[in-house]
Amino acid sequence: MPEWVACLECGGSVPPGEIACPHCQTRDYGGLTCAVCLQPVRPSAVAYRPELGKFFHLTCLTLVEQAPRPCGACGALVVDAARRDCPNCGAAMEDHICRFCGHPFSPAIEDYDDRVCIDQVGGIQIYRDLVRQGEGHRICAAARGGFLRKDLYRDLYEALVAKHWRAADMATDRLIRYFAASGPLAAVPLVELQQMDDLWASYSGGRFGFRVQAQLWQSMGGRPGQEDGVTYGTFAEAVGWQRPLFETPPVQWWERMGQWLGIKGRSRPQTSEELDYDELQFDLTAPPGHLPFPGADTGRNWAIGREPGREDSWDVPLMAARWGEMEP
Repeated sequence: MPEWVACLECGGSVPPGEIACPHCQTRDYGGLTCAVCLQPVRPSAVAYRPELGKFFHLTCLTLVEQAPRPCGACGALVVDAARRDCPNCGAAMEDHICRFCGHPFSPAIEDYDDRVCIDQVGGIQIYRDLVRQGEGHRICAAARGGFLRKDLYRDLYEALVAKHWRAADMATDRLIRYFAASGPLAAVPLVELQQMDDLWASYSGGRFGFRVQAQLWQSMGGRPGQEDGVTYGTFAEAVGWQRPLFETPPVQWWERMGQWLGIKGRSRPQTSEELDYDELQFDLTAPPGHLPFPGADTGRNWAIGREPGREDSWDVPLMAARWGEMEP
């Protein structure tokens, strides 16, 4: 049942659904959101800037209006947001506008770490940039919450330390989606793939990780960056992503020759089926290379032939190609 709320203006209790406070007739009895700190402002105490269309606490407004900006010509500090020229040398001020409060700021002075949050998109948890460096005042950035981008690996690290393999798998999936959000897997920095793999290898005793999967793929005849349904079937059964339906017929020499020449022949009869995500083995008795699993958050097996338009997922041949870039 909806609860009554306290009027920020008079303190009286307001029943749910009321347009105005029944005691003081204030319409915005829940307060108006400050553009700097995101906290509610009492309507009678709000500072409104119509040119920005934003509301402020008076103290927050004073902070951003008096935020120092160095003159690019003489270095003097200007502490009046309304000034467009330096009072010392008369040079025009280079304005950087805070995307949160709309006031000028200096990126050099308002230095802070990027902040990231966890968001839900289409039923999938993803990491999303909340505030990047150079976008606004430090106080505006801090009010947006989230966590520091330098702590992006915290979820994966804590899950691996605790041996919570499923949680670690999902955290890895979020990381891949985050780094590939603006492009394909090939755009993910190698240093980030190395970081993820190092964590998996360290806490699984070398049993899990991208390197293990890439080495297995190539040891079975798979080529980095090249999809191969026959090899993938062998690989997926070896790492425990598929179960056999019946005895697999041996691969004939002409099939291998066709693969080598890049010729696609008749598809082989289905001899195995993909496991559901809940059927995977989230412990150290799983086969080498069992984790991390592509598409962990959705349970989709994207390890061969990614879903159209989903460049944020990865497959084993592509990961093997990326890993080959690290090899001496």
